[in-house]
Amino acid sequence: MHNLNFQRQLEDYITYFERLNGRSVRLMEKMAAPEIRFIDPFHDVRGVDAMEAVLKNLFDRHIERSKFKVTNAGWGRDGYTAFLRWDFSFVPKGKNEEWVIEGMSDIVFGPDGKIVQHHNHWDSGSQMMAHIPVLKLGWGWLNRKISN
Repeated sequence: MHNLNFQRQLEDYITYFERLNGRSVRLMEKMAAPEIRFIDPFHDVRGVDAMEAVLKNLFDRHIERSKFKVTNAGWGRDGYTAFLRWDFSFVPKGKNEEWVIEGMSDIVFGPDGKIVQHHNHWDSGSQMMAHIPVLKLGWGWLNRKISN
């Protein structure tokens, strides 16, 4: 079921993430319910301030340049949940190589059109931890063991 009432809010949210940077993080409060829950492989926080803090920390402390691109979007059967397929490319601070994370998000809207939950799903092991030198060796060994 497609919720035409929330299509504009979803498009605005996609635009927000595709233009996201350290200065624009604070615009989240316009789209999110005060009690929004944000979940990813490293965080599970509640509240707009907490979600903004996670995003601000990402830009201030961990990445130099980034590009977020939503490649597909669709609605769930309940009419309140949207699913986004995305690619997030970035250069970690102190590195010269670009990393790419491919993932999906489920975005849940409340009856008033405000976002009440944003849950990111992506493989932190193969897409992130495998870039860290010490973990890269272990990750490669583990992948070879599992594949055999």
